[in-house]
Amino acid sequence: SRKEVIELHYQSYKENEPKIYVVHPYYLKEYNQRWFLLALNDEYQEITVFPLDRIKALIKISRIFIENDKVDFEHYFDEFIGVSSNKKGVPTLIVLGVGAEQFPYILTKPLHHTQEVREILQDGNAIVSIKVKPNFELIQLLLSFGERVTFLEPDTLREEIKRRIEKNLRNYQ
Repeated sequence: SRKEVIELHYQSYKENEPKIYVVHPYYLKEYNQRWFLLALNDEYQEITVFPLDRIKALIKISRIFIENDKVDFEHYFDEFIGVSSNKKGVPTLIVLGVGAEQFPYILTKPLHHTQEVREILQDGNAIVSIKVKPNFELIQLLLSFGERVTFLEPDTLREEIKRRIEKNLRNYQ
């Protein structure tokens, strides 16, 4: 494979103008029907995630390519959901109450490879756990289930989800 250093013009949703980054591209990853580039960012000397649909221009530049000798991308995504690694985060046991109507879907399409069924209750509801680093995609995924999945543990994330739901509810009052 050709190893090129790239000047990347990236425009986040928050900015009016693209920002320029010098990057050493390492890996492409698809998540939720979107593609992402993971590259060494020259400025910060760490892996940065760029959604491809926000890249406005790519310009090959003449610099020495820095080889990836730090990240094993075969296992990079093992500890979290999605693409945004919470670098300071640690894999956390997350316990969920899953409604009877949602349970078969979560069984056939697990939330994460660490998913375990802890208990199946008499009413068909279940207690399920996963062990992941908490991140943006985890919260988005759990919120997407609405009332069919309840966040039981840990309390800090339960409170975060509760705050988000209360804020959402205010939009309808």
